[in-house]
Amino acid sequence: MEIPLKENALEKQMFSSANVIKKTPTKEDEGVFVIILCESDDGMAFYKTEICGKKICDWVGLACSDYDMTFIDIEKGENVLQKIKPLLREKTWTLVLYGDTPLVKKKTIREILAYARAKDCLTLNLVRGHVFKTDYVRGVLQIQNETIDQICETDFCICNSIGKIGKVTKVIRRQILKFHMENGVIIEDCKNTHIESDVIIEAGTVIEPFNVIKGKTYIAKNVKIESFCRLENCYIGENAVVSNCVIKGKKIPAGSQIMLEKLV
Repeated sequence: MEIPLKENALEKQMFSSANVIKKTPTKEDEGVFVIILCESDDGMAFYKTEICGKKICDWVGLACSDYDMTFIDIEKGENVLQKIKPLLREKTWTLVLYGDTPLVKKKTIREILAYARAKDCLTLNLVRGHVFKTDYVRGVLQIQNETIDQICETDFCICNSIGKIGKVTKVIRRQILKFHMENGVIIEDCKNTHIESDVIIEAGTVIEPFNVIKGKTYIAKNVKIESFCRLENCYIGENAVVSNCVIKGKKIPAGSQIMLEKLV
């Protein structure tokens, strides 16, 4: 099933930088290497928890998607310097973030790196991570930090409990719904509509209450999604109407009317 190429809510709304969706990497971007630490604590690995279709650590990765990046596992209390030194690359800057802060945004990452460049910092302490001058950190045994104060702490809200994951899920869910409504989708009841991050919905589509839309679903223009539908990894063509359906991995042609069906 071929899905049209178009930016999704995740890239365009929550992780945009100055409203730019796709940007050509600059020389400054190419001089940054990002290491995302996937921390476990006595067997607990909250970074693996899915929120709106993506693992928590993958949300952090999306905020850093303009840069070369890697993910590594680390135990709580493990020495960060020892862990990252074998991974360092020939980059000017190394940004180290923990993979449990899914609200961090591209804009915030850019502000952090701009601050480090402007101050020519050797090391910079973040709420949940570090910025290092790569050449400097290769030879040090202990982190000497300057702290950056003006970065919004909400961007680094740590998901290390069920309660915090619930709060962050509400924030991300609202952002996804807001994006679609600002782009011409009519969502009749936000409290009873669940849309995951990779879903693409074209303008003019109407979504009634009690619907779940998951995976890489594409919904074309002027579709009507009536109540009690569950759509996952499917294609819904223009002007189609679906009602009380389960559709998974199928293509629904334009103008179709599908009611009380289970298509999987």
